[in-house]
Amino acid sequence: MEIEIIKALQSVGGEALDIFCKIISHLSSYIGFIFWLVILFIFYKKIFAVGFGITYGIGVGFNYLLKHLINRPRPYVADGEIINKMQAMGQSFPSGHVLSATMICCFLAYWIVDRVKNKWFKVGLISLLCVFLLLVIFSRMYLGQHYLSDTIAGVAFGLIYSAIALILMKKKCKNK
Repeated sequence: MEIEIIKALQSVGGEALDIFCKIISHLSSYIGFIFWLVILFIFYKKIFAVGFGITYGIGVGFNYLLKHLINRPRPYVADGEIINKMQAMGQSFPSGHVLSATMICCFLAYWIVDRVKNKWFKVGLISLLCVFLLLVIFSRMYLGQHYLSDTIAGVAFGLIYSAIALILMKKKCKNK
């Protein structure tokens, strides 16, 4: 079933969609992380940026460990009809790009809730983060890198790591 989803997604694609999905994938990788880490460090609380960096590092570390332990091949390896539209290293489960995007979106959503006063602007910005996350999920499957279950796991792990980190950071900041 998951293979068929990827085949269906790839059947509607073309060169423009390939480029768009590759850009989305890059924005959800360490490139996006570094950009937002610098922004948070400059324009928000330094301790928050440090917490974001630590959470990201732990999340990526766990992700590599899970990939190694589960050892699920990428879809283009499992089925020769799936086109590998972007080079990737390692195994498929869970999706590191989706995990990364989820952590980025969670920390940015926290920042938005804390700093943006206008309710509708706040809702609009958080909605954009959700759209970005959905685009990352789509792009990773469209590019032939991940199954739907890989992306769902990436979201789940990203939410868990981010929630734990934000709760711990909130407690830490209250104690100071």
